[in-house]
Amino acid sequence: HAKDRQHTRLQLRTNTLQRKIDNWFKALQLYIPNVALLRQKPDQPTSTAKSRKELKPHEIRLWLPSAISRTVAFDESLAEIEWKLRIGQAYESLDALRNNLRIRSHLFKFKDRFIRGQAANTRARNSIDLVQARVDASGEEYRAARLALVSLGDLLKKLGWHDKLPVLADSDKREISEGAFGISDGRQKMSWIWKSLEVAESGDDALQDALRIEWCKSRARAMRFTEEVELLTEEMRRVRRFLLWQEGYWK
Repeated sequence: HAKDRQHTRLQLRTNTLQRKIDNWFKALQLYIPNVALLRQKPDQPTSTAKSRKELKPHEIRLWLPSAISRTVAFDESLAEIEWKLRIGQAYESLDALRNNLRIRSHLFKFKDRFIRGQAANTRARNSIDLVQARVDASGEEYRAARLALVSLGDLLKKLGWHDKLPVLADSDKREISEGAFGISDGRQKMSWIWKSLEVAESGDDALQDALRIEWCKSRARAMRFTEEVELLTEEMRRVRRFLLWQEGYWK
């Protein structure tokens, strides 16, 4: 049965993850011996055998340098290693977020243009929900990486990285041509996730084409609004001239 097979695969993955975590703690004991004191604190879920048994592998705290901070002493080179890994994780999660947002935008447009009927719309909605779950997961991964960078940056005295990796709000997770809710077209701003440096240096031709198209749209809107201002100014000038002529006529 499909459900039984799913349970079996889940249990196998859980066992594999648990073995990896056990090996991780053996290595951690070698490099940061004092972490054993943190794990044995009464407020930690791994402090008793009963709680360790009830705890699921994905809920176990790994005690990375970003989580330890200055609680116990350890070699700062370990924190430097995690810093580099977290930087890579943050940029990778942003890249995944942008890709999934583009996929979601395409699915919405495809659904509106081609999908008809209840069954087809249900399948399309399920596909969109799956991509939306990936968008949310990428956003949470970025936030977790940034939270670790905040801790490591304070420990290692790193400066200047906050501007490159800002805080990700829910309103920032939008497609390249999608504006913020409640803001008119003339005041719309592109989300910062599309304006970061790695986007400009990306070799993704489709992404670069999307950026060029959005630039052209923004330029067209700016030119249209400038033209409307010029037309309004000219209209007011002509109204004033007409009223002055009307004044002279009646005199």
